[in-house]
Amino acid sequence: MAFTLEIIIEHPRVELVLRENEELTGRVSWDDQNNISNKLLVEIDKLLKKNNLKVQDLKKVFTSSNQKSYTASRIARVTAKTINFCLTEK
Repeated sequence: MAFTLEIIIEHPRVELVLRENEELTGRVSWDDQNNISNKLLVEIDKLLKKNNLKVQDLKKVFTSSNQKSYTASRIARVTAKTINFCLTEK
């Protein structure tokens, strides 16, 4: 199983897309009200739990952004890089 998580920032919308071998497994989205730093990890955890997964089950996390919100995009990139670093340090 190769699960990937994409964090999409299309300001003001934030979307998490979980895929298994390119097939959509789960999706969650919300309007960013300058609270992505408080909500992103919580929503990632909920999405993984809903699909009976752990962070360790992910192969990679990546981001895409329309760059309208520098701060939200930066938080998403740092979160993805941190998770990816932890996944490679097994």
